[in-house]
Amino acid sequence: MTEVLRPAPASLQSIEETIDLNAILAVIRRRLKLGLAVALLVCIIALIVTIRATPLYIRWAYGPSGHPFNYSDNPDGQRGFLPPMFWFAKTLGDPSIAATDEALLAALPSGDASEQKPGEGDRFGVFALIWRTSLVPAGRENALPLGWIGRGHTPVAFHRSSWKGPDALYLAIKAGSPSTSHAHMDCGSFVLDADGERWASDPSRRDYNELESAGVKYWGMEQDSDRWKVFESGPFSHNLVMIDGKLPQFSARTDIIRFSSDGPMPHTVLDMSSSLGGQANKAIRGFALLPGRRVLVQDDSEGLRKGDAVRWSLYTSAEVEIVGDRATLSQNGKTMRLEFLTPTGVKLTVDPLTLSNPPWQVPMKGFRQVIATFEATGADLTRIAAVFTPGSTKDDFTPKANDLRPPESWSAKP
Repeated sequence: MTEVLRPAPASLQSIEETIDLNAILAVIRRRLKLGLAVALLVCIIALIVTIRATPLYIRWAYGPSGHPFNYSDNPDGQRGFLPPMFWFAKTLGDPSIAATDEALLAALPSGDASEQKPGEGDRFGVFALIWRTSLVPAGRENALPLGWIGRGHTPVAFHRSSWKGPDALYLAIKAGSPSTSHAHMDCGSFVLDADGERWASDPSRRDYNELESAGVKYWGMEQDSDRWKVFESGPFSHNLVMIDGKLPQFSARTDIIRFSSDGPMPHTVLDMSSSLGGQANKAIRGFALLPGRRVLVQDDSEGLRKGDAVRWSLYTSAEVEIVGDRATLSQNGKTMRLEFLTPTGVKLTVDPLTLSNPPWQVPMKGFRQVIATFEATGADLTRIAAVFTPGSTKDDFTPKANDLRPPESWSAKP
């Protein structure tokens, strides 16, 4: 479907702080500052309206690699057992909602609870015996949509090539503003799974107490806050384009302006002009699924000055080999090719992220960054087009720079 993007009621807005189901309930309670009767009525209405959206968000928030879309202050880690998903499956008459939890339930160990992993000892676990539905019928999960969008203070968009098997392509994208609760300067960033591996990652947040003990004023929420000097929460760690090393605008907002989950080229398009205010007159970032489970990430910017230093980065756990304008990522016997269709002459390097300055900054063990740099020519339009191709893709499709179109033209304006 092609999404018509209108303001969503609060009940349909994605929660910017967390992807944990119990924490979502706590956030909702904290935000209700109404009289008891009115609050109860609001809760009932919100429950009716959002009862289907909640389990969908949980399903979409985790990729086939098992890793979550850990934007903002969300931690990374494998998905735990969530008994309430059985309640949603039973209430909505859709056993596919609990497909992941059926598999996790079957894998849970018996015996001493003290030996269980996080999530296995959930206090709601006993209710799974009451709420549990039958196993998901074969193929039922394929009826789920291949794209989903959550709106509100922190819009997010998701795309998949399939719901079948761990090798499916998974793309998750974040919009919104750094000024929202627990946000990072990561608007426009993304994560990417394919062939059972995560190729484009998001750094986990640092321990709050550790930073505060080191004198970092982590909760300052302004343009020059210490928060943005922390590598994990500032823009330099995220999969973004930066101009002359300048921070995005703290109070700015990045919006999703196009979204399509079907057709020959499913896509999400962001307007990042406000975020890069003062650095570009206009900045549009588009993500599109191409044949062969490829992903196109295209950045169209207007108004860059001649000589502006442009930096495009990818945060990854994969090993990286660079040849010219191509990088081959590899991990666990799988590969992903990253190539730049435009501009020509882009310089690719790998930063091992052995960070030590300021003293409280720690190395990003097990991670590195692929960084592409070039100087703007001063042309009216500066275009960056990067294509990810999974190693398992063997077709003859070859993306070409001449075939690129402005992301705003990928679907009709709502």
